[in-house]
Amino acid sequence: ADLASAQTWTQTSAPSNNWSSVACSADWGKLFASTSGYPETIYISVDSGANWTSTSMGGYIFACSADGSKVVTRQGIYLSADSIWSLVGTFPTDFILSAALSGDGSKIAALGDGKVYTSTNSGATWTSNTPPTGLKVLASSADGTKLVGGGGTLGVVGLMAASVDSGGIWRFLNLPDNWWHSIASSADGSKLAAYGHWGGLITSTNSGATWTSA
Repeated sequence: ADLASAQTWTQTSAPSNNWSSVACSADWGKLFASTSGYPETIYISVDSGANWTSTSMGGYIFACSADGSKVVTRQGIYLSADSIWSLVGTFPTDFILSAALSGDGSKIAALGDGKVYTSTNSGATWTSNTPPTGLKVLASSADGTKLVGGGGTLGVVGLMAASVDSGGIWRFLNLPDNWWHSIASSADGSKLAAYGHWGGLITSTNSGATWTSA
């Protein structure tokens, strides 16, 4: 993957805090960040990080839609209208480890209770399938059909698996054993990046067929 765009970093004006997760719109105009601890608070910037305000949303933030108008947090699915956020959908279980969102915000995939839950209507209704045991983090292509998940724990062999039918059928990916903390996907699902407890960041440009250490 081309990592040139990540070689220069600029600090935003976000208030000093213990940040637990971040998400951004496709144009980088809208940024979201959630604090750790209790209660968790989600902050938003609508000017690429120049200014930040706290929102009424709570919980760990998993993802946002391409235009930044829809956000998935551990508490559910929020929609913004005139800068007011409303809860428009909830998960079928309270125990959600990770969630991913399609570009338009309509398709959601979430890991919890040993299942992958998927919705095609922004969380109004859900279906479930059983992914490989141990998945804890999840990423999605922009159309919501290609999913990739990773997992593992200390002392246990890690794993990564992918689905091309929105979580119905999964195949294991061939990559080094690791405890995968996070994973990201390009819009078409071909470029992947994963960060592990051992060995740092790895990337793939062919949907996980081969990997390179970054």
